[in-house]
Amino acid sequence: MNEVKIREAEGGDTGALATLMTELGYPSTVEEMGRRLAGISSDPSYVTLLAERDGQVVGMAGVHLERTYEADAEIARIMCFVVGSEARGSGVGRALISVVEDWTRRRGAADIMLTTHERRAGAHEFYRSMGYDRTGYRFYKELR
Repeated sequence: MNEVKIREAEGGDTGALATLMTELGYPSTVEEMGRRLAGISSDPSYVTLLAERDGQVVGMAGVHLERTYEADAEIARIMCFVVGSEARGSGVGRALISVVEDWTRRRGAADIMLTTHERRAGAHEFYRSMGYDRTGYRFYKELR
């Protein structure tokens, strides 16, 4: 297989992003992704990274720098991480995480965190293999 290339997302990537988000379980249209990406891209505390192989987008990571109440240094939060099913197990996720961690270090963040749904056992194993520890629970309530 060809090399994985990581780059920042651009406006023309909304179709690929919508496909990946839908595969992750969050059905999204190109128009919705266009609105979301425009808002996220206008904020320098975010980065949206895409993984490409053979000219096709096969994965993405959305990262946000945040201040916290418990420490002085910023942390990075992986807001979204997905590798398309056809590319899983081929090194795409490892390449994305590596670039996310480099981006985080360059911005001076002390730590990196993420949340993942409890049903994603394969993702949990992947994150552990990359040196991430489970440290707690996430609670969620819809207010709509």
